[in-house]
Amino acid sequence: LLAAAGDDEYRDAVEGLAFHRRSSAQRLNVAYLAPTRHDWVEECCTDHALRGRSRHHAWKLQCSLGTSRHVNLYLRHIGHQQLPYYDDFVFPTIVDGLGADAFPLLKACLERRHHVDGGKHLCRGLALLPTDEAFGVLLERVGDRSIQPVVAEALDRFPARGLRMLAPLA
Repeated sequence: LLAAAGDDEYRDAVEGLAFHRRSSAQRLNVAYLAPTRHDWVEECCTDHALRGRSRHHAWKLQCSLGTSRHVNLYLRHIGHQQLPYYDDFVFPTIVDGLGADAFPLLKACLERRHHVDGGKHLCRGLALLPTDEAFGVLLERVGDRSIQPVVAEALDRFPARGLRMLAPLA
């Protein structure tokens, strides 16, 4: 409802939410509901009380990240204990909210390789990013047959980059 609200309704709702930020859990929920309040998201990224939260709660903060500063704070204070896990909406939401700034978070997840799917979903997120770094990570894994279709998707999406980066390998 907040995502579809008009500017005035959204502003009023965010002002009302400000009064419901007493505990770490409440601050997390409010940051998730109002990710445009970057100061609230930053506060959650450095809240050590959130380190022990289960992955079932951590996704709220991960889906609220909106700047490279958020990613850096998250990785420094919370992320290595609670890197994102794949869900039908978590990685797409992270990529949608951060764009190319999602790269360090997705790469950290892939390096930890704690995902059951061997990183295929993470690589799908990387394939959406318009950066050489993201495509380079995909190329490092092109020998994995399950990743090859993802590399093909990235080539379709960014053909000039793909050809430029594949040329030295030919």
